[in-house]
Amino acid sequence: MFGRLKKLRRLATRLRRYNNLASAANPKENSRLTSSENDMTEAELVRHEWWASLWGRLETAAYFGVVLTLAIEFAAHRLAKPHVKALDDAKNLKVAKLEVERARLETLITPRSLTLDQQITLIEALRPFEGQKIIVGSPATDGEPIWLADQIITAITAAKLGAVDQRGNIGTARGFSFGLHIGGPNVELIEAVRKALAASGQEVTVNSVWSNALLTMPNAPLNAGAAAAIFVGTKPIPKMTIDERQWRAN
Repeated sequence: MFGRLKKLRRLATRLRRYNNLASAANPKENSRLTSSENDMTEAELVRHEWWASLWGRLETAAYFGVVLTLAIEFAAHRLAKPHVKALDDAKNLKVAKLEVERARLETLITPRSLTLDQQITLIEALRPFEGQKIIVGSPATDGEPIWLADQIITAITAAKLGAVDQRGNIGTARGFSFGLHIGGPNVELIEAVRKALAASGQEVTVNSVWSNALLTMPNAPLNAGAAAAIFVGTKPIPKMTIDERQWRAN
């Protein structure tokens, strides 16, 4: 606001200087004007004085109008700032909630998988058990676990173990079986696999006796001569806390 006032003052000063220079450059014209003014009647002088006074007052009013306008603009900007910030904060919060919801939905629909680093970790965990056999199976009624089971089979093969592919060939005796289930006679191998898969964020359950896993595998680990069996069950459903439900409601 103060910057604009300074500009207006500089402009007025320049106009005055220009008028003074024009008057000094035309003395004859000034002389004729003076003579003309001397020849004016009293009524004409009063009329000119009235108009000059009117336009002077209008000029002054316009100047203060500009100042008032700038002051209002400055005040409006300052007063509107907290309201604009409140609106921006509300918008950002809404965007954040939508982003969280998008990530949650993406987690629900995206098939489970292991990153390259997680696959390498699993391979390194399996290397001490080279030559042993592991059964890898998944439900016959669910296609989602097949991708994760395929990655596990690839890791088993890369670690030079034998993989028995039972993807899509296993049923459950009692409804859905969520997450990964591991069982078999080699306890050390089972623990190594559990740690590697759990570290990758997978939900893993260890079944000390395979028959208690509620699975009907065509080839149980002992019958197939395998050291362990990994069952990739249905993808677990994320649990929503009470706080999350209230947060979404708001």
